Amino acid sequence: MKFKQIFILFIFSVASYTIYAQQSADTIINDYLNAIGGRDKIAQINSVHITGTFSVMGNEGDEDVIILNGKGFKSTVAFNGQNVIQAVTDKGGWMVNPFMGSSDPVALPQEQYAAVKDQIYVGGILLNYKGTGGQVQFTGMDTVDGKQAYKIEATSADSLKTTFYIDSATHYLTQLVREVQGQATTAKYSDFRKTDFGNTMPYAEELTLPQGMQATSTVNKIEINIPVDAAVFDMPKK
Repeated sequence: MKFKQIFILFIFSVASYTIYAQQSADTIINDYLNAIGGRDKIAQINSVHITGTFSVMGNEGDEDVIILNGKGFKSTVAFNGQNVIQAVTDKGGWMVNPFMGSSDPVALPQEQYAAVKDQIYVGGILLNYKGTGGQVQFTGMDTVDGKQAYKIEATSADSLKTTFYIDSATHYLTQLVREVQGQATTAKYSDFRKTDFGNTMPYAEELTLPQGMQATSTVNKIEINIPVDAAVFDMPKK
């Protein structure tokens, strides 16, 4: 009888913690969304156009990013006259990388597409994780560059695991770690500024890839709600 009571109390405590972790995660996510402009403001964003520079292994190129909310994402980096392109839609993705021996566009493998497809959403997957079949949980505190941050672990409908680090003081997303096939990619965000539209976005990003390769992205200009033709995300014919 005593064992049964202990078992019931154990189950109850686990269930209570799960509910607490869920509620805490939603509170932290709401604080984050409010810090970058609020759900209503973000919902008014249909497109984002970002121009800046991208640097990797000592090579620097001009970067151009277009997002059509919920429809497509396209990044083009020009290195010495050659374009490295990655494009993603709600149905699939493709890339062009002449530094891998070919200038022809190729479709992204399914696992690679799953790892980047959330880039089509302004505000990221935290904005509507329930609507996309994801789950989130608050898993405690950590530090990012010496500053306290909440850890939110998210699992997508494709079982993709992402850990979000949200600064406890500013409520900005300062770090993201994504695991794909047992390997992690880390992105750090800084230089947060308010756009002319009124939402706040990071103007600097540092990437650490699984192979240890380092890359940086610096934003020069952000334009919100400019006209975007969805055809720019279509994979060109070879």
